[in-house]
Amino acid sequence: MASQITRPEGESPLVTGTVKECFGPTPPGGFRDRPSFPLYLIFSFVPLFLLGVFAWYGLSLEEVFRRSMAARTLERELDTLIQETDPLNIFAKWFKRINNDLWQKPGSVEEKTRELQKVIPPGPLAFSCYRFDASGTIVVPGALVGTLPDEVTRLWKILQGKRYERRLMTLTSDRWLGVNFPLAQIIRRPGEVFHTTTSNGLGLIGVFREGPASGTPGSRFVIPKEPGIVQILRAPELRELVPSFLQPADQTGRH
Repeated sequence: MASQITRPEGESPLVTGTVKECFGPTPPGGFRDRPSFPLYLIFSFVPLFLLGVFAWYGLSLEEVFRRSMAARTLERELDTLIQETDPLNIFAKWFKRINNDLWQKPGSVEEKTRELQKVIPPGPLAFSCYRFDASGTIVVPGALVGTLPDEVTRLWKILQGKRYERRLMTLTSDRWLGVNFPLAQIIRRPGEVFHTTTSNGLGLIGVFREGPASGTPGSRFVIPKEPGIVQILRAPELRELVPSFLQPADQTGRH
């Protein structure tokens, strides 16, 4: 039985009554504060929701990063593909190989001339090769007549950076290279091939030298009219320089 608390007559049971009278039944576990249902939702659901948001955000960032890396890789591969299939780069590699095979080995001018004639293909890939000594004098071919040797030699020296009277330089450059030809670029970047625009149409020119711009021997390769892309892809001389997937298949289906 609950303990009896004596109280004066008329006194409120809140002061002198029994525990049950004052506070009512004791809840299981004693008197403790119970969190309300809204607070339960806040402290239980909100952290889970925020955790989900952060996880989704992290996954989104990872996906964006992966896509960015894939795009950069694709851009690099595409740039490499464009470089490898550019006719200017293909002919630059071809001329460089011919130049090294001819002039980096010992032999007389007559021997070099005969070898050169053997590597010049017939048809649209036929090219002219002019060889100059350290003084800028033309060595190959040796059968140029009239004023042509002087013009060829002058053009070579212009391409090495020598300055002439402005009108003479303009006439020589326009005749052999075309109007607005980038002289400064070809002087600074030997070993590359550039487009020419002459009476023959769009052609190709490449300058190769064994040292600085002046005082060293070198070669000039010229194709008066640039071959079409199909002719380039089908040329056996360029087969090793053209990516295999671009080469036309033979009757057996092989490249």
